[in-house]
Amino acid sequence: MTPRHEIVRYSTLSVLEAIRALGAVLVERVAHAAKILRHRRDLEFLAGLDDRMLKDIGLTRSDLRFALSEPLWRDPGAALIGRVGQRGAGKNRASSVPSIVPAPGRWDARAIHSPGRAPRRAA
Repeated sequence: MTPRHEIVRYSTLSVLEAIRALGAVLVERVAHAAKILRHRRDLEFLAGLDDRMLKDIGLTRSDLRFALSEPLWRDPGAALIGRVGQRGAGKNRASSVPSIVPAPGRWDARAIHSPGRAPRRAA
């Protein structure tokens, strides 16, 4: 094969790789735009709820207004999460909440059966 043929072959491969990379970036951007639009639609739904329902899920009208005031190219869901997360960062979490995870070294067959019943034995 002549050097010219090799140059054409490698340049064709690099053009195909560039087109493939461009396509991957384009697909990623379209998926991101769809995610932003979906989050905006979800926030519009939340804005239709009354204040009591918003309070039940830990939101306020001003949180929704703040998130929806983001420019179109920014994700309003991320802004809402950031704002609500800042508000909850200073709160102390209850330490008396029981854990459902068994204590280390205490995991055995008796732990998964009800207290009144003995585990079955294999015959």
